[in-house]
Amino acid sequence: MTPRLDEADLELLQALSERASATIQELCADRGVTDTAIRRRLDRLRSLGLVDRRSESEGRGRPHHRYRITQQGRAELGDNYATLAQVLWRAIQSIEDPRVKRRVLDRVRRELFGRFSLAGAAAVTDRMRHLEQALREQGYSVEIDFERELPVLQEHCCPYTDLAVADPSICRLEQDVYSDVLGVPVTLTHRCVDGHPCCEFTVHVDQS
Repeated sequence: MTPRLDEADLELLQALSERASATIQELCADRGVTDTAIRRRLDRLRSLGLVDRRSESEGRGRPHHRYRITQQGRAELGDNYATLAQVLWRAIQSIEDPRVKRRVLDRVRRELFGRFSLAGAAAVTDRMRHLEQALREQGYSVEIDFERELPVLQEHCCPYTDLAVADPSICRLEQDVYSDVLGVPVTLTHRCVDGHPCCEFTVHVDQS
């Protein structure tokens, strides 16, 4: 069992989860603390298997270290959701009758839709901002990137890492719920569990 992490540990893990990797200097600049403090905390998180370190060389200079969150670290961030999600999902997957299983999954999908939907919001962008806020209120670390060709919902912390590794259908359910809420097709293009810095859901909305 992972020793209890303090608030600073979790904040550092969160900072690493929001980028592919970072140097100590980059983390110091972001957080306004000394490199000694960051280095000690990173060493502790590495010893727990929550962070790993890689050496990179640029030109003829000395190699430098880049740090990134591990899958175990992502699971630690999502631990508040993981236990319940695993129990419920395994119970659903154990249903032998495919018609019954489909009805249960449809019910879950409708319940989640009702939780995140916004009545009366006609514009897709309004629904996207509402979904972003609703997810944050549930403890998700999310943001929407409107600067790309199509908007992208970025989810920095998977709430069910172990399930997503074992059964990608949980990810498809999440994709379908977001599509229902936004009223337009949504495609899951990147997953944390595949080594990407965040899960990305592309929203297929007409921006012309």
